[in-house]
Amino acid sequence: QEPYVNRHDLTFKGIQLNKLNELQLGVSYVDAEHTGIAYTIENITQGIGNGKNTLTLQYGTGAGIGLGYTGDPELDRESKKWRILDYIDWETNSKLFNGQLQVLYQQTQLKDQDKVNWFSAGSRTAYVLNDHFKLSTEIGFDQIRSKGENRQLSKLTIAPTYAPKGTRFYDRPELRVYYTYAYWNDQEKVIRDLSNNEFINQNQGSNFGLQLEYFW
Repeated sequence: QEPYVNRHDLTFKGIQLNKLNELQLGVSYVDAEHTGIAYTIENITQGIGNGKNTLTLQYGTGAGIGLGYTGDPELDRESKKWRILDYIDWETNSKLFNGQLQVLYQQTQLKDQDKVNWFSAGSRTAYVLNDHFKLSTEIGFDQIRSKGENRQLSKLTIAPTYAPKGTRFYDRPELRVYYTYAYWNDQEKVIRDLSNNEFINQNQGSNFGLQLEYFW
């Protein structure tokens, strides 16, 4: 990243509130021309849908508005962002289905600019065919709103998946053959048409490909 900046992270994990709830706290300080700071509070609840629910609250100012990464070091403390994120990892008793449901709301207020509100919701569901194959589907909706603007995008993905080490939600590696269809409204189309892409002057599009995902 240019210019070079230092970011200092401090995280506290494993704070047990009770048998089912664990609290995690984090603070990040960005040492730049204009300093920034970000705070994170996360509550993890076990035993929800044979999985867990994770609720996260984040707030950042200046170069800290990246929240999960280092933001623009030229921003001062008058620029702010907050975010609430909730997601559930689940699995049926039969272990034939598993997935994740996620909802996010975020508000960004840059200095001398209108507020930007972002809402996002999505779900990935997998049907397990055998010990190494599953059929994954994903749906998602995003909306970005500001003064005089309401951009929206919806998408659907279907992905037959090979999973050599297991078919649970976080088992990796996974090799997917995927097809994605997306639809976006006219205000989103205006923004997309400003860049060089294959969907100029269109409100929908699709693609397909091969994807390998691996954790390490």
